[in-house]
Amino acid sequence: MIELESSKGSVELTATTEADLVLRIALRDRDAFQQFYDQTSPRIFALAIKMLRNRSAAEELLQDVYLKVWHSASLYREDKASANTWLVTIARNRAIDWLRAKDNQSERLDSIPELANEPQPLATMNNDSLEACLRQLEPEQRQSIFAAFFDGMTHVEIARHFREPIGTVKSRIRRGLKTLQGCLGL
Repeated sequence: MIELESSKGSVELTATTEADLVLRIALRDRDAFQQFYDQTSPRIFALAIKMLRNRSAAEELLQDVYLKVWHSASLYREDKASANTWLVTIARNRAIDWLRAKDNQSERLDSIPELANEPQPLATMNNDSLEACLRQLEPEQRQSIFAAFFDGMTHVEIARHFREPIGTVKSRIRRGLKTLQGCLGL
């Protein structure tokens, strides 16, 4: 909550950026939590469905992610990452844990997303320029990055899937991320 002084007394403004909402959640502000959930849950649910390929598991994951947000909002540091990045990282890590626990490796290995056929991850990132930058990558770089960040595969799993040496996979991902970083101006 921001308080401003004016000639007619003090005026209170409600902060609505995601970062401000997380900071308010750290203070146990239930209204801020509800607003944060309403603003972000469609993106996180889309990511969960994409990664888990199971609606009921995605619903459970969504609940787990927001429970984690409620309990760890005080750990959020605005100077280290945007609220969206922080939230997506929580969701991605929880999804990877779920995938590993359920040992769904064979199901995940069968379908690496193609950029043209899978627009959901791009929408999840909520960044219009990301799609253009991803299209600049070599197909092998793009597929490896999608496998690592959206399917939660490790470097070893990606190397096995593509039948490539692990060093090649690591280099491909590193070069692709560097290209994305330059393209996005990060």
